[in-house]
Amino acid sequence: MKKPLQDFINHNREAFDADLPAPELWEKITARSPELKKGRKRSLTVTMQRMAAAAVLLLMVASGLYWLTNEQNFHTNRDGEMHRAQFEIQEASRFYELQIADKKHKVFELTAKDPAIRQGIEMDMADLDEVLLQLKNDLNDDVANAEVLAAMIQNYRLKLEILEQTLQFIEQEEAKQPKEILYEL
Repeated sequence: MKKPLQDFINHNREAFDADLPAPELWEKITARSPELKKGRKRSLTVTMQRMAAAAVLLLMVASGLYWLTNEQNFHTNRDGEMHRAQFEIQEASRFYELQIADKKHKVFELTAKDPAIRQGIEMDMADLDEVLLQLKNDLNDDVANAEVLAAMIQNYRLKLEILEQTLQFIEQEEAKQPKEILYEL
């Protein structure tokens, strides 16, 4: 019995592959499946907790950057030109770090329900932070080294680009999904 069915399928394979399922098919499947609907409900308190955690994280990053730059300024006793160059480097670093922290906050807010994306971004940022630390060590050897400065700026821009592409992807995916209003008591 299995052989005639298999022969029929093999003989008519092109006829089977030519048809595509109707677009409404997936909507019917999700309407029947309570498991797919169940994961979409989020309570207001969980959302508020995540937003508060993201705000605390952003505040910690900004405070750490402020402390780090002030600590570096306090300990540097170099001549005026080196001090001015270092100030410009720190100012550029602060500028990029604040933009990165802002984008990271937005990404983490939008991906609160998907920890895999968050972990991937944190791993990418950690790798780039290691490279940046090496560049800063190289910069301490020679402050006026234009190649090291260019590499540091490229590192910051790469971080921003990763975060911006992730934000664009998330926003496109959210735009594709139908808006669903859930009311909870």
